[in-house]
Amino acid sequence: MNGIFNAITFDISAIDDIAQTIFLIGMGVVFLVLMILYLIFLQFDKITKIKFYRAKKTENKHVENLKVVEPPDNVDEDVFAAISMAIVKINEDLHDQESLVLTIKPVANTLWNSKFYN
Repeated sequence: MNGIFNAITFDISAIDDIAQTIFLIGMGVVFLVLMILYLIFLQFDKITKIKFYRAKKTENKHVENLKVVEPPDNVDEDVFAAISMAIVKINEDLHDQESLVLTIKPVANTLWNSKFYN
């Protein structure tokens, strides 16, 4: 085993100048991109805080502009009860109710288990 490692030699002079230039440019580009990504990720927290701060600021403006609307006196309480029940039902029925039971029925001969194709 020692003989194999002793037989391996590496001669830098065998590599031509174009290959060395391509290697150095490639490694330089990779490290430059990694450095740029590192700097972006360092600043990412500040960027997201700025966005959330702006969103909160505009949200508060909309809340200030809201007005309370009084219901008319001639509307029956049953109408409000029906509307509130409809809202509750819509919020409850967002997903279908499923039994969560998987039923697999065996099939006699399909192309997957056919002895003709095997």
